[in-house]
Amino acid sequence: MSAAERILMYGVSAEQHTKIAKLYPLEKGYELSETDELRDLIAVPAKAIVINPNILSEDEKALIFDFYLQVHAPDDSLVMIFTEPITIPAALKHSDVHILDNII
Repeated sequence: MSAAERILMYGVSAEQHTKIAKLYPLEKGYELSETDELRDLIAVPAKAIVINPNILSEDEKALIFDFYLQVHAPDDSLVMIFTEPITIPAALKHSDVHILDNII
């Protein structure tokens, strides 16, 4: 499985999983994967990561945003989707960072 096909989900509900499956259908070659390890969001290559921000500490949120800003924001090589509203750092306002309900 290549990073271009993997959608990695962290802490999503069944309803949110269904919405994500509509955005990234299996028929178009995407693979939906769930993880319960925060480090997978950084370590596992993916086209998109979908995160429930309510289960992250402030330090974990900062870690995810810092990683995205340093590695992916310059070339938009990763889509970051949050399942609930979250304050997105100003440096990422024009990157591929979205709230799930705003893109469906």
